[in-house]
Amino acid sequence: RAPLTGYMMQEGGTEGLYPDGWARSPLALTVRSLRPVTSLRFRGWRPDDAPPATVRLRVGRQVAAETVAAPGVFELEARPTAEAFPETFRLQVECDSQFRPAGDDRELSFVLMEIRGEHG
Repeated sequence: RAPLTGYMMQEGGTEGLYPDGWARSPLALTVRSLRPVTSLRFRGWRPDDAPPATVRLRVGRQVAAETVAAPGVFELEARPTAEAFPETFRLQVECDSQFRPAGDDRELSFVLMEIRGEHG
């Protein structure tokens, strides 16, 4: 399960997320909001030896936010064009740069820290 905060629940499994918090691209899950979500904040971390990467957040098929993530903590904020996100929506995170840490045979993009729903 993804680390969701706010009045949201995950429906079903998560694609691209490992039990230790590392994620590969794409990371995808379905979210159901218990209160209208007015914005989403996505936080992740890339290690010091990882190259900068473009990280793209999609809600449904639409790109909702994009950033260039340098090593360290990065954050994206997505605000809907309408009043709030749909009650149930598909969230997908794409990263154009993956790496393989020493001693690990997985292709990794980032550590998923938090997906926070804002309900203001």
